[in-house]
Amino acid sequence: MPEAKHMNHEEFFEQLAVLLKSCQANGHGTVLLSQKRLTYDQRPPNILPKEGEIAGNSLWDLNCLNPLPLIIRASNAASPEKRKAGQKTKISTIVKPDQLEAFYFRYADICKKNMEGLRKRDRSKKKKEKKKIKKEGETG
Repeated sequence: MPEAKHMNHEEFFEQLAVLLKSCQANGHGTVLLSQKRLTYDQRPPNILPKEGEIAGNSLWDLNCLNPLPLIIRASNAASPEKRKAGQKTKISTIVKPDQLEAFYFRYADICKKNMEGLRKRDRSKKKKEKKKIKKEGETG
């Protein structure tokens, strides 16, 4: 599998803002944000487990000598038709442990600024249906 090209932090923030603004301009859409530890075969030798260490402890990788970097991803949840047409946007960046605080400060700021215009989901229909079903169950 070819290695994906990750953006630097500035490019990531610019593209994330564009992605969020495009959903806001359309009046609908979804942006998926995810983060996880980056652990695929980039560990230095001092992080690799010793023989028998995994068998005795299922959480052996939480006690690493050096903290692991994070991969932060964002994408528009494009429908299958849009994916085929090449309209799916996927962006990612790698954040080293010593850069986390500054990264999260900027990340939160961009998300807050670009999520102001979002509407709350209307759940009143679901609530009415549940009440109706509950009343029918009590009377029936």
